[in-house]
Amino acid sequence: MSVPKTSPGEALAPPRFDLRLSRGRCALVLRRPVEVGAIVVRALELDAPVAGSVDVARGAAALLTRRLRVVALEALVPASRFGAWVPGLELVPVGERVEVAVSDAVGALATRLQPLPAGRDLLLFVEDLRFVVEGPFSPWRRLRDAFRAAELPWDGRVGAFRVERPVRRLLAELFLPRGWRLPASPPGIALSFGREGALLRAGDAEPHAALDAALAAAAPLPSMLEGLPTEAPRPTWVERCLDGRSGGLAGALAAALEGDGPPRRWLRAHAAFRAAEPTAGLRADAALATAERLLRAEAAGSHVPVDGAVLTDLVLSGLGASRDTKAWRRWVERLAAVGRPEALAVARAGLANGAPAAERASVAALAIDGVLARLEEDEGDDESPPDLDALLADAETLATAARTTAPELPEVLAAGAWV
Repeated sequence: MSVPKTSPGEALAPPRFDLRLSRGRCALVLRRPVEVGAIVVRALELDAPVAGSVDVARGAAALLTRRLRVVALEALVPASRFGAWVPGLELVPVGERVEVAVSDAVGALATRLQPLPAGRDLLLFVEDLRFVVEGPFSPWRRLRDAFRAAELPWDGRVGAFRVERPVRRLLAELFLPRGWRLPASPPGIALSFGREGALLRAGDAEPHAALDAALAAAAPLPSMLEGLPTEAPRPTWVERCLDGRSGGLAGALAAALEGDGPPRRWLRAHAAFRAAEPTAGLRADAALATAERLLRAEAAGSHVPVDGAVLTDLVLSGLGASRDTKAWRRWVERLAAVGRPEALAVARAGLANGAPAAERASVAALAIDGVLARLEEDEGDDESPPDLDALLADAETLATAARTTAPELPEVLAAGAWV
């Protein structure tokens, strides 16, 4: 949760201050909000003790080279800017907490964090850990690595992720590029989440009753998560993290997908998970895991046919607006390899995913080649597509869209020869 740094040549809208004098005290009050990267500073009051004369005619400029002190600050990160504030993390406010999802090469992890002040720092206490797809490393290690990349180091002394001096870093970006002295930060800080976004407040220090309880509860977490002996009882999510299983609805979904059918059992578990899980990253993993289970059942000779519309919805829900061409290609190949015409619908949706035009068109060409080549291989089999004319029409529509996207691409020209 860093403050985005400005580049040397970037134009900065200077903050405007009103100068107020009262009983031997000078105050600078921010006249209107000012933006610093993804952050909107909505209110800022600075205090300067009067020592000698003050050139009132110069206004705020008369004080900005003096050592000021922040009396109050209020800064908002609008929810629409969360992606720029902490690249790579998905933030979903839930009450006073925030749900955070991260993705790596394995899949998504989600956790609920409680932000609490610790002097001029913020501590983010982990309250749970959820995942659908397991990998070679523990989910805890994956979460910690992802947070470290987002400049949120784990503080093993207290058992929480630490945001160091966020107010000082924000003030540095606001004042130093303009040649002004850095004001002294206030001793109190608070971070809250709501529908509007993340709200950072700073001012006089106030005791926070929840901090001592959170510190006491989190103190043994470093040992627990590293598998070291500890007498403290383990939270349920720590148990799941250590033994490699996810719990709650994620665990119910995993158990359902690992078990036998019928498919409606897997779909019910997925629907329950999707309705309850607040993060898009974990919902996407759940959708793709369910789609994969349906395809595996079909390959194993299940007599229950896989509904094409359901399969398409699951795959597209999993891929979403991702620009990861490799993921789209992998699923188009997966569907085409088993002769599923849904590869065409997935590739058609992928043409709008925002990736480079050549990459998107290449995936579309792959879908046409894969589906129609498999159809040619299966020619003469007892089973045939229920509507061959519709399938060929879909392939032709996709080929036309691919040519519009990347008309010179050799794969696209070759795929067009099928139709």
